[in-house]
Amino acid sequence: MKPRIAAIVLSSLLITFVSNAQQFDGGMHAGIVGSEVDGDTLGGMNKLGIFAGVYTGLQISKKAGFQLELDYFQKGSQDNADFESGDYSTYKMKADYLEVPVLFQFRPLEWLQLEAGPSMALLVNAKEYINGNEQSLFAEFKPVTFNAIVGANFEFIRNLSVNVRFDTSLDPIREEDFTGNVKRFPFFKYGQYHNCLVLSLRYRFLRFGTIR
Repeated sequence: MKPRIAAIVLSSLLITFVSNAQQFDGGMHAGIVGSEVDGDTLGGMNKLGIFAGVYTGLQISKKAGFQLELDYFQKGSQDNADFESGDYSTYKMKADYLEVPVLFQFRPLEWLQLEAGPSMALLVNAKEYINGNEQSLFAEFKPVTFNAIVGANFEFIRNLSVNVRFDTSLDPIREEDFTGNVKRFPFFKYGQYHNCLVLSLRYRFLRFGTIR
């Protein structure tokens, strides 16, 4: 999907949400990311990064609503040295994005909110390092990728909550294939794919309107 088409789709969704919403809220969130890349022959969410952004929520009922976000998201992959086995080599991939999730949220309990939906990620910066030395990219990263998100929000203190989510690529993140690449649902294309676990603290500083 081209960036212009994706922007039109997201704008249409936002207009639909606003026209049907009865209550709005807004806030910010920030936290840490553990990430890996499927298809790079490495294992484990060893790459740490940061996650930060702003959001607006559009409630359509007491239990259901939508959330639109604009997030800065550090993803990638990392392989550390294994001194016990005599392997002193290291590898790190850093891929930073501006990500725009559109999430459906359902609140089964007063303190628990479940969420799921797609996101569009715009590449900001990408680098690769071997043994601490920056390398030319082994293959160019795609400027736009799409992801799926599932998560949960735990609000034990009014306006302050903890969010846990899993963010995974739907399409390959690079333009070319590598040995070890995997094929993934839903497009079944060989490539590399981001997998990320995010733990963040969310603060709501704005709420207005009523829910019917």
